[in-house]
Amino acid sequence: MRKRVLGTIAAFTVGAGAVFAQSPQTPVPPPTALGPVPGYDGGFQPAGGPQVGEIIPPPVGSFGPMGPGGPEMGGYPGGGYPGGDPGAGGPMYPPGLHGQQAWEGAFAQSGGAAAQSRANCFYLDSQFLLFFVKAQPANVPFVSTSAPQDAGIAGRPTTTLLFSQSDLGYNVFSGFNITGGYFRDADRRIGIELGGMLLERKSNAYYAASDTNGIPVLARPFIDAATGNPAVLTVAQQGLASGSVSVVTRNEIYGGEASLLTNLYRSCPDDGCKINVNGIAGFRFMEIHEDLRIDSASTIIGNGQPRFNGAAIFSPAVVGVSDSFDVFNRFYGGQFGINATATCGRWNFGLKAKIALGVMNETLDIDGRSNLLDTQRNLFAQGIGGLYANAQNIGRTRHDEFAVLSDVGTNLGYNWTSWFTTAIGYSYLQVNHVLRPGNVISNTVNSAILPTSQNFGTGTVVPLAARTFPQTDFWAQGVTFSMILKY
Repeated sequence: MRKRVLGTIAAFTVGAGAVFAQSPQTPVPPPTALGPVPGYDGGFQPAGGPQVGEIIPPPVGSFGPMGPGGPEMGGYPGGGYPGGDPGAGGPMYPPGLHGQQAWEGAFAQSGGAAAQSRANCFYLDSQFLLFFVKAQPANVPFVSTSAPQDAGIAGRPTTTLLFSQSDLGYNVFSGFNITGGYFRDADRRIGIELGGMLLERKSNAYYAASDTNGIPVLARPFIDAATGNPAVLTVAQQGLASGSVSVVTRNEIYGGEASLLTNLYRSCPDDGCKINVNGIAGFRFMEIHEDLRIDSASTIIGNGQPRFNGAAIFSPAVVGVSDSFDVFNRFYGGQFGINATATCGRWNFGLKAKIALGVMNETLDIDGRSNLLDTQRNLFAQGIGGLYANAQNIGRTRHDEFAVLSDVGTNLGYNWTSWFTTAIGYSYLQVNHVLRPGNVISNTVNSAILPTSQNFGTGTVVPLAARTFPQTDFWAQGVTFSMILKY
């Protein structure tokens, strides 16, 4: 037994001595340093994986390249950018809305045509407008003439209307519309838009005058409420008075809006034609200001003896009669709509459609007066009321009406650079309820309350119907010329 144990120890000792007695191996030189390898980001490569220098394509999920949102958004479990993870072939870009590549990626930053794929953070659209608006309606014939024996009275054989309701157009307006938008988030999903529009103050004026002898006849027709018969306010007539008459109407439009934007659709950066659709929801304001004024002045000549405030007046007294109708239409409402663009190469097509629902606040100011000036007798007098604006209707009234405002437009543009575009387009703006000065004028007048009438203070004053607010629609449309800055 003792011999076996001693033999085993001796064998183990001999084997160990043989191991430690081996000669040392020749040192292995370090590997030659490698230069930068395209596609290698410095991460570790697992055993059995691709070799150094091999470019690894990004993993693809159900919504495109994997991003930080976890597997449900096509990303890695737990989220996180995979740029430094083992086995990743370089940093990946987080997906944008609907899973497309983010807009700050290398594709969008490479310049040239690719730069046009970048979603804009800011835009400013400055438009020059050439617009037409709906002509103003009117219910009265403003100025008439005739042979002396017919005195300009409507319905007489020689009576002709010189200026009537068909003559209240404004021709072309010029103006501007400025719209700016801003997206703060990287995905350009939520933003704001502000805009303002102004059309120039445009007028339509008519003027007629007689010679010093009162030729031709000039008259302002109306219906006498007491008799129901046609009558006139004489402006000029041979042997009675010389005079002139003017009719002036003016129109001015301006407005503003503030809206929230949300991106509804945006095509991928590498699509041939890139489409972008934004939803709009916000507040809209618009004001339409119109006025209509009729003025006449008559100088008494010859032996005529007209009256003023019930008293006879003589040559060379001057009588002035003025009617003024001033209307403010102010719209306040909430609006919603879309704003879409399609870019194909350097060409750009735009479309907008908005609708606003709200209240139209209508303010009507009616003012009328008659004046007498006789320098020879040092006499000056003033009477309440003119002709259509008289003691029965002068004053200020307000009225509210539910209104719908629609605004549509389209344009075709050319992208000179990735940040500058010019475009030409068409725009149409309509509101269904407005009050217009010509619609509130009535030519039925009580001659007994007119300071210049022979019946003043003596005739019968017939009660007239209560004031109404006749509604009509209003539109403005025309050509737009745009300069668009994008960033």
